[in-house]
Amino acid sequence: MIALATLSPQVNEDDWINKADHLLIGRIVSVEMVDENGHQIFDPSARTGPKESNTIYYIFEIDEVIVTNAKTVPKSLRVPTDRMAHYTLGQILDLNLEIDDPVVVILGGKDFQPVYRGIFLKRQETSDGFIEKFKKVKSKI
Repeated sequence: MIALATLSPQVNEDDWINKADHLLIGRIVSVEMVDENGHQIFDPSARTGPKESNTIYYIFEIDEVIVTNAKTVPKSLRVPTDRMAHYTLGQILDLNLEIDDPVVVILGGKDFQPVYRGIFLKRQETSDGFIEKFKKVKSKI
């Protein structure tokens, strides 16, 4: 089981849509934690947070591009959670989303990163209204 991003504060949906550049459907294929030197950490008790130098990443395989302003979208994306949030690797691995479940991934910029720290995905089965709203807003640009 995998967490749905981090439990960061809620953001205004309209602002999120306006700041985002990419709306993708993908699957989380793995989660990894790395230290400040880029070395992978496997200890489930390893932490993130303000006094830690570790970052947790979701690795996505992209199945469908709904909206993008990019010429090409990578087949695989590595997206960081909010490294200031207090989590252990074990907590993230034990939470509520199965590997390979389809998710909606919302990112910004040429580097395909979260527009808000730690907030970048929604469950696909509950996102139809969000997807339609995103497409409508971006079609006007």
